Amino acid sequence: MLIHLNDLQNIPIRTQSGKMLGKIDNLIIDADSQSLFQYLVKAKGIKNIFVPELLINRDQIISISKEEIIVEDSILTVKPEQENTKEKEAFSTTSAVSD
Repeated sequence: MLIHLNDLQNIPIRTQSGKMLGKIDNLIIDADSQSLFQYLVKAKGIKNIFVPELLINRDQIISISKEEIIVEDSILTVKPEQENTKEKEAFSTTSAVSD
């Protein structure tokens, strides 16, 4: 299945347990292999006010359809001190996403 970036940015992203994470804001591409490396997700909801962006590795994607993207319950976040750097470094959260 092929999906245009414009369409991809409008698909809601949810965890396996059903928590709404947000929508794709940007993509990180590995230029050497020309492959998708990570999805940069703009977090939605008041609970995510302190974690405005999430990095989702392609390995964490369970399924992509035209209706939704399902990801594993454990997610990656952007380190706050590196939000404005060219290459954003990710670190793993220590617990699974909770409702």
